[in-house]
Amino acid sequence: MCWLKDSSEKVAVPGRQDPDIEYDLPADSFVRSPRRSQIRDAGERTIAAEVFLTSQQTSSEPYQTLRKAFSSYGTVDPVLFRPISIYLERMTVPEGTVLWRQGEPPNGLYVIEAGVLRASYAFGDPAQQFEESMVAGTLAGELSALAESPRNATVMVEHGPAVMWKLSGENLKRMQIEEPELARVFVQLVLKGLVP
Repeated sequence: MCWLKDSSEKVAVPGRQDPDIEYDLPADSFVRSPRRSQIRDAGERTIAAEVFLTSQQTSSEPYQTLRKAFSSYGTVDPVLFRPISIYLERMTVPEGTVLWRQGEPPNGLYVIEAGVLRASYAFGDPAQQFEESMVAGTLAGELSALAESPRNATVMVEHGPAVMWKLSGENLKRMQIEEPELARVFVQLVLKGLVP
């Protein structure tokens, strides 16, 4: 139960950058009640800090790029995905750089944060040759990386620099051992993206 009085006090909320928020105080001031003061302080240390940390984790990279890439296929749980950053390598690659050539062995899969990649597919029949662009929030090289098969296209940075998160084959295997549920969900989301 809360009794309000006419006066109010500005209380700084940890982690907020907007002006202090005004809260109505109970009839007895926090200043005059050690117990209420301790309750308020405990709330600021725990609840407000927890909300701030959660929002910080879910607003940072690589979480935002993964959420953008996978949001159509399922939930990217911030708690489950918290440790993924230790398996991903952030790369900034200049425009015009060839990431891999068709027929080369895979070196991992990439989640694109910024920039545009162009994949050129060349097959025996010239009528089957085509190109596609891959933009921020999409994956590149995922099929050959998961299947551990030769690259099926030549991929270069079309507009850059491109910022990408690389998951190498070695780090995928490490994640499968160290974080099996994260690896399972990650691979499942990647596979859902492959199904038209």
